[in-house]
Amino acid sequence: MSSKVIADGEIFEAPTGSFVFVPRRTAHCFQNIGDEPAAILVMFSPAGMERFFEEHAQLPAGPIDPGQYREIARNNWMDVVGPPLAESHPLTNVP
Repeated sequence: MSSKVIADGEIFEAPTGSFVFVPRRTAHCFQNIGDEPAAILVMFSPAGMERFFEEHAQLPAGPIDPGQYREIARNNWMDVVGPPLAESHPLTNVP
């Protein structure tokens, strides 16, 4: 499995087993670039952001409507500052 993370405009490799710390109020995004599904464990301190993921999980299957995504983010004290990483920085799993 291979993933990339962008934080404050810098792209980082995040292979299986990686730990990535993103400081509060840092613009960031995650993208799985492997052929297999990726798993991500997210922890917040203080708590509260779990509501964003709970609401996101309620969206119907298929492509995500950017407007709905932004609304869920706004409802949970988060600003969406750009398009998905796959659009802004298309990445591939290049050896």
